[in-house]
Formats: sequence, C-alpha cells, structure tokens
Amino acid sequence: MVETLPDPSASDPERIKQELMAEAERELARRAAEESRKKSRPPADSDAETVLSGETLRVGGTSVYRVMHPASPVSAMVASALLAALAMVAGSGIGLALGFAPTAEDAYSSVGAMHDSAAGAALRSIHYQGANVLVYLSVVYVMHLIWSGFFRRPGHWIWWRALALCLLVLLFGATGQLLPMDQNAVHGTHIRLGYLAEVPVAGEALRSALLGGDEIGTATVARFYALHAIVLPALGLVLLRRFWRDARQAQASRASLLAHGLVIGLTVLLVLFLGSVSPAPLGLSGDLGEPFEDARPEWYALPLYQLLKWLPAGVMQLLGLVVLPLGAAAFLMVLPWLERVSAEPARLRWPLRLLSVAVLALCVGLGVWPLIEDVRANEGQGAGLFARHDVEHLMEALKRRNDALGHSRHEGLPDDAHRHARDIWQLAQQLREPLRRVPADERAKYPERPILVDYNLQPDGRLDDVRARRWREWVDAMEAGARRLYAANSDADQRKAREEIRKACVNCHDSYDVNDPVNPEPRRVVFVTRTVEVKPEIKPEVKPEALLFFDEAKFKGLKAAEVPGKTSTLMKRMKTCCVELLQHAELLKADKPPTRSIEQAFLDLQACSAPLPVIHDQFKKTFPYPGWKQACDDTDLALRELLKARRGDDFKARILKLGRACDTCHELNEEVDFRFSDLFK
Repeated sequence: MVETLPDPSASDPERIKQELMAEAERELARRAAEESRKKSRPPADSDAETVLSGETLRVGGTSVYRVMHPASPVSAMVASALLAALAMVAGSGIGLALGFAPTAEDAYSSVGAMHDSAAGAALRSIHYQGANVLVYLSVVYVMHLIWSGFFRRPGHWIWWRALALCLLVLLFGATGQLLPMDQNAVHGTHIRLGYLAEVPVAGEALRSALLGGDEIGTATVARFYALHAIVLPALGLVLLRRFWRDARQAQASRASLLAHGLVIGLTVLLVLFLGSVSPAPLGLSGDLGEPFEDARPEWYALPLYQLLKWLPAGVMQLLGLVVLPLGAAAFLMVLPWLERVSAEPARLRWPLRLLSVAVLALCVGLGVWPLIEDVRANEGQGAGLFARHDVEHLMEALKRRNDALGHSRHEGLPDDAHRHARDIWQLAQQLREPLRRVPADERAKYPERPILVDYNLQPDGRLDDVRARRWREWVDAMEAGARRLYAANSDADQRKAREEIRKACVNCHDSYDVNDPVNPEPRRVVFVTRTVEVKPEIKPEVKPEALLFFDEAKFKGLKAAEVPGKTSTLMKRMKTCCVELLQHAELLKADKPPTRSIEQAFLDLQACSAPLPVIHDQFKKTFPYPGWKQACDDTDLALRELLKARRGDDFKARILKLGRACDTCHELNEEVDFRFSDLFK
C-alpha cells in the first residue's frame, strides 16, 4: 500500500485534513490485516476447548499452538466442586485426628466415643461421605478431560495431575478403611493384604511392610494412620498447589463468580445431605478370630471385587488383580503420546469417547452385580450391607461377648471390657428392631431360619403383645447395663453393670426355649410337696371329666408351634415344655412363671417328640438304634397316657413315666448330662 503524503504547499487547515485522512487509512488497513490474520488462523479442535495464543510452534513440520487450561465452564465447575470436597474432607479429618488413638487396643474405642457424640458422629459422616463425593468428582473430572480431548499434548501435565488426583483419592480410601477397627475394617484389610501378597516380586515385601508383624495389630494401625494422616496429605499439598493453578486458569472462562459459589454451595449441601441420610457406619469390634462373611470393599472397588469372584484362582485371578489395573493405568498415562493438539481433526475423539462410555457401563454393571447377589444371598436373608441376621446369629455373638466379660461375679473383668460392652449395646439395638409381624408366606418360606419375631408370635402368626412387651423390657435392661459398663470407671461399677447384663440374659433364657448356661451358678428349682388337709365336710360330687388335668375344650383353636430344625434346640424345647407342665401342676417352683398354657405346652411337647424316630442318623455312633427306637416308643406311649391324666398324684405318676422314657435315651450317651429326675432333687 502506497501511503499518501500531505502537500507541503497546502495551507495549514488543508494539510491537517490530509494528515488525518492518512492516519485513518493506516488504521483501517491495520484492522483489515488483523481480521485477515484471524480468519486464516487454523481453528482449535472441536473436541478440545483450548485457549490458543497467536504464536505457533513448529514441531515435526506440524503447526502446534501453545495451550493453556481448557477454559470451559464444565472444567471450572468441576474444579470448584473438587476443591470444596477436598476442603470438607481435610477439615473433618483434622477434627477426627484430635480424638483418634492409633493403637489396636484403643482405635475402636476412640472411634466409638466419637461415634456416640453428636459432634463426632457429624465429623465422621462428613469425612465419610465427603470422601465418596471426592471419588465421584475425580472420576467425573477425568471423564470430562477425555471427552473434551484435553489429554493431548501440550496439555499432558494437566491430564497427568488429574490421574494423580484419582490415585491419591483411592489411596486415602484404602488406608483409611482400617482405622475404625470394626469387623468390616479388620477383615476387609486382611483380605486386601492377602491379595497384595500375591503380586509377583514385590507383593510379599509390601504386605510385610504394611502389616508390621504376623497379623493386624498396633504396628499395622500406626502405619496405616501415618500414611493416611501424614504421607498422603503431604503429597496432596504438592499436587494441590498445581491443581489450584489449573483451577484458576479454568476460572478464566465464561463462568461467573456467582456460578462458582453456587457449585461450591451445592457440593457442601450434597455432602451434608448424604451424611445425614447415610451416616458413617461402625460395626462390632474387629476380631479375626470371629467369622465374618459380610466383609465388603468400598463401592468404587466393587467392580474389581466381582471380577475376582468370577475369575478362577491362579493365573487368571492374578491377571485380573495385577495386569488389568496396571495395564489400564499405563494406557491412560501414555495417551498424550498418541495424539497432539493440531490443525487436523482429532483422530481419537470418538473412539475414546465410546471406549470411556463402555468402560463406565461395564464398571457400573460389575458394581451392581454383587449388590444383587447380596440381596438374594442366604435364602433371602441377605449378606454384606443387606444382611438380616436371625436370632441364633445374634445370640451367638452375644454369647462370645459375655464369655469374654467373664461369668463369675468374683472374676475380674478384662481390660477391653468397654469394647465388649459397646458390642453388646449394638447387638441389643439389633435385637429390638425385628419386633414386627412376619407374613405367613415368609414364615413358610424359611422354616429352618427363624426370624427373631418368631419368638414373639402366637401359633397362628399373630404378634403376642405380652411376649413382645417382655422382650422389649429385657432388651432395654441389657442395653442399659451395657451402657453403664461402657461408661464405668471403677471395678465395682463394672462388676455391677456386668451383673445387670447377666440378669437380663437369664430372665430372657428362662422365659423362652433356651437353656444354655448364662451364669455358672445354677438356679435352684425347688420341688414342692403339697400337704392337703382333709376336711370333714362332704364334698359335692364332681364329674370324672372335671378332674382331668387337661381341658379338652381349650385344645380347640390351638396349634403347635413350629418344630425347630436344629436337634439341640428341639431337645431344649421339650425340656422347657416339661418344666412348664410341672409348674402348672405346682410340682416345681421356678423364678419365672410359665409362658405357655397347660394345653399349649402339651401340644408343643407332642409336636417336638414326633420327629424323634427319624433323626437317629445324626447319632449313629453314640446311640444304638434298638435302644433309641425303644425310648421313642416309650415316649410316645407316655405322652398318650399323659393326655388322660387326672389332677394330683395321677398326673405326677404319668409325667414321671415320661421322664423315665427320656432318661432311658439320655443314659445311652455319656455326653448328655441332663436327667429328668434331677428336676426333683
């Protein structure tokens, strides 16, 4: 362009006008050149929302533009949500660390103390659900970078920092799961360390370094706590510094400050809502010596858990445990070398999008599958998070805790009595929950696995209000004793609280068909000899049927209770029915009144004796068949004669005949120490 110069011979006004026109032409030319340069610039990739400078680099003959952070509203919003979740997890973690005792003996108690307080429970729930939200947001952030194509160079450092954030969050979860030291934490960590030992070359060394001994103990808790509270947070601070820089660049997008504040507020509300709806769980105290089949990993590890269940042990399981995760991590790491940001259309945009969606769908399917299996496990009783334990399971757990506390009132309590007290407290709360009416189809479907409510139902399936009220009273008494033992400081208070727990257990066992010893000091059953004074006056004539011990009219409408499937429980019920019949006849005096009527006790006794001839196969080695069959025949005959018994000595003679039939069978096996005749001593 030839620039027009002003005419020097022109007058001043004319010359000034020419200068202004020349300046305007230069400005218009500059703007036209700028617009032309913008139009000729190669556009940014449609799948990589990048901020491109005007400078280009020549790399291998390809024009590559300098790339900063993807300045998109999605990146900015996810970064703000991640920082908010990180702040909540870090803040609640500091509060929990102030009250945590990193030893195997006190870790569970310290977490339990925090769990029982309102502030501690809130901190645990925020920390627990904040970590879950953090895992979710980390995955969303990585998926967004894949979807937008920002894994490519020269944006690879942002991509690698996102992968490092995901790895760090998973390590936080793996090291933090052991710290509560409950059953799921101890057994789950034991299983994971076993898998770690199977890794070739360095697996056993890593397991020994983390375990710090032959089994999970104080050294293990201390090392996991150091990793969770010191090492990983230090690495997180280094990563957070770079991530904060990336987030500030992302906030240069079109998103307003109000939008960022709204996202942060929604993240905080989400964590608080999840914490209130699903608080941080705390099960029974961890003990590897106690079987625990309900150990499950965290929700984000369920896909790998299900995959390992399907793969056969050996090489295939090793491939799924080591090769598959490491291969996926290596593939994600080398993605920046597969493609660059350039003027050419992205080659891997749609293949990676489809692959990421397929992998996500596969992980969701593998994660949901074990949940469905747990719901249907154990004939509908459930497992894992959905386990509904019956009364036998809960009572076995109670028995182990009571045995650990000691039986005799002269025996001292163990040092970890407070831990067992808290377990009894939790078990008492579980025992109270199933007091409800069970549908008839559910009772018929699982006859061999009685639900707790079966112990509080009448034979027709209706809820027995009297039994339910007594049950609640005993459970409340046991829970109150456990609370006192948990808070007791002196030895005298601990002994007193233990006696309260023992008394509640004894009262319950006396009223139900349970005769397991709770207290080694036997309860006395006194035989009462009644002396009837004969009066000289003439008694009115009484019809013979009025002297019968059993009222035939009262049998109408009654139905025998369901016969237990377990032989030992069946024998205990027969014994209880006999004792209650003796109580009704005023031949025995016990601490608690009978819970059955006379006719109901006889029906239950008769129903329990019916399957005796067919269960001999369980006792072939200890009971000879001829003696067993003879005892069963004598029992059946004695029951039929007992039904016709009259009040007084006739009933006593007939029930003693029934007792002799029982003792004849018991004498065939030295391991059976109960004798019917002992009731009258």
